Amino acid sequence: AVCTGRFNLVMLEVKTMSVLSDNDIYEKVAVPLRATLGIPKPTGKEGVPKFARLHPSRGRPFCPGKMFRTESSIMLSDCDMYRVIFHPQVVYVCERVNFAIGASFREESGVAIYANLSKPASAGDHFHVYVFVEEASDAPSGSAQSRVLYLFVSSRGTGVSACTMAVFMQYGDPPGALSSEEVGACAATKFPLLHGFATGGAGKADKDIDLSRCERATGPR
Repeated sequence: AVCTGRFNLVMLEVKTMSVLSDNDIYEKVAVPLRATLGIPKPTGKEGVPKFARLHPSRGRPFCPGKMFRTESSIMLSDCDMYRVIFHPQVVYVCERVNFAIGASFREESGVAIYANLSKPASAGDHFHVYVFVEEASDAPSGSAQSRVLYLFVSSRGTGVSACTMAVFMQYGDPPGALSSEEVGACAATKFPLLHGFATGGAGKADKDIDLSRCERATGPR
């Protein structure tokens, strides 16, 4: 197998937890890193690849049949040294959610993941979690995996602005392969569509998500 890596170097000012603005310090780290990897200094004219364009199209939108709702808190063990959620730990956060809702795939392995952590999530933060499930058996193509989108909405906020994270997971037999539609379904621009349905609105559809056949589950199964 051939793997491709894409990297960003982002440095934070620990006191403010904001992006470092001191370019001199940044270059002290970046110069030897570029030399090691053999990459030139950016000119500012490079194109930035969109994640959705790095994945092939599935040819149809994500089409969940059910939506579940539960609660979840970010634990200290989910966080990095800055006490904000650590990307690799998102898998385990979603596993806890799966057991909370009694998901049919709760004991299956995750084989693909995309996480859009659009806002900081820290230890102790509590979320309403809306879980949109396309079961393997419900997929028109007879997929070998269940496809699941998790929308994490802060309990301290209101409306769409409280949407903090969207995660897409595939569960089942490997290999997993994300599509551009599944990655696109996690974009912040999709939060109004997802949150609107989660809070009682009609099931709408676009090129990445089709909620027209989604049912709201009454509780864990």
